Amino acid sequence: MKAFFSILILLGIFAFFLPELLSTEIGNKILKIQMAKKTGIEITSAKFSWMGPQILQGLTFKSGTKKITATSLIFQNKEFLLSELEIWIGGHHLKGDQIALDIGKDAHVSLFSPLEKSHLPNMTLRMGKLIWQNFGTLKDLFSILQLKIRVDSEISILFQDAPCSFKNWVLYFDPTEFLVDDTYQFSLWKDIDFANNEYNLFLGIPAITIQKVLDMHNLPPSYTIPMRLTGPLDDPILHKSTALKTIAKLLLLQQVPLAPIPTLKPTPPIRYPLPWH
Repeated sequence: MKAFFSILILLGIFAFFLPELLSTEIGNKILKIQMAKKTGIEITSAKFSWMGPQILQGLTFKSGTKKITATSLIFQNKEFLLSELEIWIGGHHLKGDQIALDIGKDAHVSLFSPLEKSHLPNMTLRMGKLIWQNFGTLKDLFSILQLKIRVDSEISILFQDAPCSFKNWVLYFDPTEFLVDDTYQFSLWKDIDFANNEYNLFLGIPAITIQKVLDMHNLPPSYTIPMRLTGPLDDPILHKSTALKTIAKLLLLQQVPLAPIPTLKPTPPIRYPLPWH
């Protein structure tokens, strides 16, 4: 992901500098060498122009058991469009047809220190629908709710457009909802620290999902069970002990209806509209 942001800024710079040179055969060779050297990303070809879109084709990144490919990365009108993304991590697979990142009109990009001194305060990340295997954090979410889904099943995840910002190597997310397996809604907020290679996120289980799974109908609409997601980017840790205890107490309510609803720390409200409504 850090490499992706490096190429994102580099491509933005190339959109305004040397497009004709970089589109020649010699320019392509130089760019391929520099891209691989600085980001670890290999490309098959590039096309740049003064007025039209800036295009990188045939992107590949490999590191240990991790492999990332995309057919193209296009930059135009301050928006990046990544097509046919596929990620393999330790034998598991994630794919998405199109992922778009609008860096916003007020983005500040430093030419000499592109990422360290750049500030992108009003971006929008559009991940759309991804197909993800049932493993890792996704598997943990299902286990908390005692949902029986076969390990490594391919599961759809539909994301709400995510307002976000980037500064000092940290990507900050506004509260964002996502729908798993076309059925279960969850929420996401906080940040990812690329400088320290770690997550500092929260995942939330909202009332609408709790009611659906536990068949409960007396929860406040704003009721959300939060869980921290921390750890390195290639090995996240979902802290689920509080969520498990809360769900156990909610299950007890079905037997003892007069028992109090477990109290939770305040969480950000759901942001509307939702793409699945």
